[in-house]
Amino acid sequence: MNEPVLEAVGAGFAGANGRVLLRDVNLRVGPGEIVAVAAPAGEGKSLLLRVLCGLDQATEGSVRVLGRETVGMTHGAFVDLWREMGFVYQEGGLISNLTLAENVALPLGWRARRDQPGARARAEELCAELELGEHAHDRPGGMGLGVKKRAAVARALAPRPRLIFVDDPFIGSDPQGEHAIREKLRREASVRDMSVVAALSDLDPLRHPWVRLVLLLDGTVWADGPYDEVAARARQSDPRVQRFFAA
Repeated sequence: MNEPVLEAVGAGFAGANGRVLLRDVNLRVGPGEIVAVAAPAGEGKSLLLRVLCGLDQATEGSVRVLGRETVGMTHGAFVDLWREMGFVYQEGGLISNLTLAENVALPLGWRARRDQPGARARAEELCAELELGEHAHDRPGGMGLGVKKRAAVARALAPRPRLIFVDDPFIGSDPQGEHAIREKLRREASVRDMSVVAALSDLDPLRHPWVRLVLLLDGTVWADGPYDEVAARARQSDPRVQRFFAA
């Protein structure tokens, strides 16, 4: 069996007031896997992404990312680790005074060293693949959230990470943008063995046989498996889960 790129064992997270928000999370993600973390509102899927990628550290258990234990890791060590990862924030997190193409090229050092070989070409390539061509040289102010999310995905992919975390990648997207994101993530996983962990509010965009669904409930993993298996279990379970799948 391939070594996991991400493994959480008994991971938990408590807030500053001591309230337990995540508990006993066990999750293993292999190279090239696409894992969708879904949950009813308020169940902690975005927080789980933050804990798994190290933006927040687990307060119990173990979280190993790319072979390194992150619980207790120093900020400097995290900076080195983050260079091999990508993260897409729920609102995109673009820099407003840069064009979309400049935002995409930012992880490649283009702004710091304008002669960085290939940075501009890589940004233009990703903008085209994610249906951003007509917007590539415009600043993000006034653009819809769907466009900003596609640019944020392109930026996260620019340095060819081994692992990418995406928070609600399809929010605000039209069907064309949704398709562009889904297919680009699928190709990167298939061709480069890049692993994807995505938090979802809406199950429909990733209802595909090549996606593994992890369902959170009460701060822990309630189910983990192919969509159809998890959905079948959901129909005979907790009313909150039934409502989530019926929505």
